[in-house]
Amino acid sequence: MNTICPQCGTANAVHHRFCFYCGHALMPASFPSASTPSRTAPWHTSTEAVSKGIGAGWRTAQGLSRQTARALAPLAGAFAALPVSAEQNTRAGSRIRLWEIAVIAALTFVAAVIRTQNLETVPPGIANDEAELALEALRISQGEVWPGAWTGVTLGTPAGLVHLQALLLLFRDASIATARWSAVLPGVALIPVAYLLMRQLFPARTAILTAAFLTFHVWLLVFSRIAFPAMPAVFCFAASIWLLIAGVRSNRWWAAGLGGILFGLGWYTYKSFPLYAVAVWGVLVLFLLLRPETRRREVYWFLGASVAVSAHMVFFYLTSDVIEASLRLYDRTPLSPSALISRAWEVTTYVHAPMPREGNVGTGGIPLLHFSTEVFFWTGLATLLLSVRKRPSQLLLAGWLISLVPAVLTPDAESRRYLLGIFFVLAIAAVGLDTIVSLVHNRWNRYTRALQIPILAGWFGNAVAAVALAAFVLLFAGQQARDYDNWLVESEWALARKEVEAVRFAQSLGAGYEVRLYNDRLPRTNAVVQWFLRDTETTNGSPIFGGSGAIDAETVSGPTVWLLAENYLTLIPQLESTFPEGNLTFENNEQGELLYAAYVLDTS
Repeated sequence: MNTICPQCGTANAVHHRFCFYCGHALMPASFPSASTPSRTAPWHTSTEAVSKGIGAGWRTAQGLSRQTARALAPLAGAFAALPVSAEQNTRAGSRIRLWEIAVIAALTFVAAVIRTQNLETVPPGIANDEAELALEALRISQGEVWPGAWTGVTLGTPAGLVHLQALLLLFRDASIATARWSAVLPGVALIPVAYLLMRQLFPARTAILTAAFLTFHVWLLVFSRIAFPAMPAVFCFAASIWLLIAGVRSNRWWAAGLGGILFGLGWYTYKSFPLYAVAVWGVLVLFLLLRPETRRREVYWFLGASVAVSAHMVFFYLTSDVIEASLRLYDRTPLSPSALISRAWEVTTYVHAPMPREGNVGTGGIPLLHFSTEVFFWTGLATLLLSVRKRPSQLLLAGWLISLVPAVLTPDAESRRYLLGIFFVLAIAAVGLDTIVSLVHNRWNRYTRALQIPILAGWFGNAVAAVALAAFVLLFAGQQARDYDNWLVESEWALARKEVEAVRFAQSLGAGYEVRLYNDRLPRTNAVVQWFLRDTETTNGSPIFGGSGAIDAETVSGPTVWLLAENYLTLIPQLESTFPEGNLTFENNEQGELLYAAYVLDTS
């Protein structure tokens, strides 16, 4: 049995104490409804005037929202088939069914396969930051260093990722694939978590479409295969918000507390996470001050647990010069309100405008969505705005706006700093696609009710809708696979494929060889070189790095391999004349272009 809200008329689950949409106090159906405590009651504290001002602003915003909703009512009437939230369904309808579990299990399996296949060799190289983090994790696993909550590598970053990598290195071999599992695990786990989060707010079809989009999107796939901290941060945010909403809806304080712990751990993943956290905390505290009916035990548990777990990092940020140093390093200056609005619009238009390409990993350069999916994003955004008075729409829009903040404030590496935003962009696109399918499906049902075979309005319509959605998801997956293949080619320079393939070859020879590099890009002290050749004596003969640019035959005393870049191939005749017993090897890429030349001298 559902309880009808006396204020907005929405059906709520019988175990709810407050309306999920307007926050009005609920009473069981058999009892007369009680009046909601006045929102304008003064606070008997020293901040009474401030509270009244905030309350007045809140009521003004509510009034504007209601007036906007009334003005858009004729337009909203055209969308009679908008997707309803899970809370509006009956309790039986909102229960997760067997077919949903099967579909999500299949999507999770596909996500795991495409994120783990050829994990060490594809992408075609290694980012310098990735190698530096992996080296720090290796030192931690060997007991050489203990950075605590913050590590100075990669210009300074929270140490949560390297601690996770160090834990993995204790049980697996010291390879870049092992380090990348720190991104693979949260990247795969994000698929069922995203479904569970969206299932709390929207029907099954919207939640499954969100999970499907997340499974195949190119940048989520890329950052699930590279050992960067962006993916763990996105997972911590999504999982913690799911647990908070689930805890509030089910009156389970321990679920909200667990979400708070996970939210606090997010502070230790990525430098952008504090921006998300401060925004979420601010919204929750504002609601606690202005809406007494939201003062739920579950919200207090979430806030308390998240603050307690993140206290160390919060204290670190407040007492160190990390923020000031970052502003100096990236030459960031405060933006004016007009510049902030312009920048926010620029980030929003990444849905259909190419993102700036990031030199570190080669991401970006294309819009977030192709035109076919972009239409669904704008449709979904319009749907959410038309139903903005409903709590699910408010939460999804708030999450998307919060995710804009890092990319707006730091115009660089948007594909990483907007990764959480991509999560919400795909969720909004799923809402839009479900809206269109619901419109068509409902019109079909109205038509078939007049036929002599009413069964057509049931399973047949559902089957056609399912086939159409599956076909679109496959089309989306194909588009993203093509984008991923293009990125593999365009990222070869950013990920130093030529140099990485050369040092991989030297690593395969064993630790008994001295390695002499001849390239103008990576010195022997570079993190990428050190990762593969950390136990090998290495020099670089390039004049840029202090070498002579020539073959020094007099210092050769044992097995040696010379790794020559394309502009040093002229040294091959000298090597062959000086060490005729050596073996010359050329390695090309898939297009037949030279990666490196290796001259191997085995004196044993």
